Amino acid sequence: NEASRAADVRQLLAALQRRADALPAAHVLLCGDFNTDPYDVPQHKAACVPAVRAHPLGLRSAYPLPASDADAAFTTWKRRGATEARHMIDYIWHSPRLTPYQTLAPPDAAALEPARLPGFRYPSDHLSIAARLVAV
Repeated sequence: NEASRAADVRQLLAALQRRADALPAAHVLLCGDFNTDPYDVPQHKAACVPAVRAHPLGLRSAYPLPASDADAAFTTWKRRGATEARHMIDYIWHSPRLTPYQTLAPPDAAALEPARLPGFRYPSDHLSIAARLVAV
């Protein structure tokens, strides 16, 4: 699936690049559920997020990108039986002439139910992310 996600994101980045070339003063935002970590995991080598980071558009993440699943950043946290997994798989990418001045913080671990996500307080298996950006 990672190869497919990377191919999809490269196609999307090419379309964004054409649009940016036609409107050079425009800002670029790319937001969504990428369903993949920004780092290598046992199931696959990271390709999708590195493709965004390496693209000539120079997109930056509004949130700090974790280097491993031991980092605190996450947008999903699931417990299935004895397995528990916390990942950042949702992203807000922005052009270099924008900078985030405020982002929505994830809830404290204590606010999540023992089953993690989804739950009564957070009914999706993904947490909301948001960023306020300003042109620089």
